Amino acid sequence: MESPGSFQVVRCPCGKIVAEVDDGNRVRIKCRHCKRYIIIELDQNNQMVIRYTEDPAREGLVSPARR
Repeated sequence: MESPGSFQVVRCPCGKIVAEVDDGNRVRIKCRHCKRYIIIELDQNNQMVIRYTEDPAREGLVSPARR
């Protein structure tokens, strides 16, 4: 079982990382243009919440490359 905040990478068949997924409630995507992160997750009411951040560590979201 993965610890909170840890993500598994999702790759395109070409090998590029397209997203990172945690326990199924949260997806993180990095914009290739501005380098911001888009975090899409479900809240306690199963409503979709979309957030934007420039620093995932500040959000408690550490990528596998930073572990």
